[in-house]
Amino acid sequence: MLTVMLGDRAVVLDAESPQISAKDSKLGPTDAFLISKWMQADMPKETLTAIHLSGCLISGSRNMAQAYAEPRYEFDTDLSGLQSLLSAIEALPNVRTLDMGNNLFGDEAVLCLTSSLDWDSTKLEVRPENTADFKRTVISVLTNFTD
Repeated sequence: MLTVMLGDRAVVLDAESPQISAKDSKLGPTDAFLISKWMQADMPKETLTAIHLSGCLISGSRNMAQAYAEPRYEFDTDLSGLQSLLSAIEALPNVRTLDMGNNLFGDEAVLCLTSSLDWDSTKLEVRPENTADFKRTVISVLTNFTD
């Protein structure tokens, strides 16, 4: 078991636990990269079934506004952590839940998510918390991608 400061809190990484949970910890791209490297090195492939990373900022998105009443977002400034995480997940056959709601994914992060995983052979269930926004973004990315 390993306890590390990731985002704004201590996160426990336990190779015997069936899940990784860092909900609402404001994990950034570097933190996601570190988790993915830990998963590749120390996680028995059969153990992990769920990854909960909602409320994080793993694609590098951020609010550039001075006042949060009028947000001005800059999306997907660093996809390296998301890409590394998705690569690590593909090597873990029992992961069934990937909770990435409220991560402020822009079009590039959604395209990375949808193109990185083998959706035909996986049993992965992606759970965005705001499904309407997620679907709208996926439709936007696919529309732009096919144009």
